[in-house]
Amino acid sequence: MSDYPNTGILHKTKEKKHEKAPDMWGKLELDRDYVRSLLEEGNGLILIKIDAWDRESAAGNQFLSIKVNTWKPTNKTEERMPEL
Repeated sequence: MSDYPNTGILHKTKEKKHEKAPDMWGKLELDRDYVRSLLEEGNGLILIKIDAWDRESAAGNQFLSIKVNTWKPTNKTEERMPEL
């Protein structure tokens, strides 16, 4: 497991072999306790919010760094998703 749980990366596909090949590929590592909490909330669907940052590797390759947004609203705050 990564030193940073609930994070991952997406790389741009350098050469698409066919038109249905993905534009990006990568991985997301989820903490087991976080996954359990998602399953316990269960109402049929599991919502995982993700934040992303443009990054560049030491070799100059562009990628997206992603992180699961685990923030949960309290009684004093309302959950708001940014408008896209």
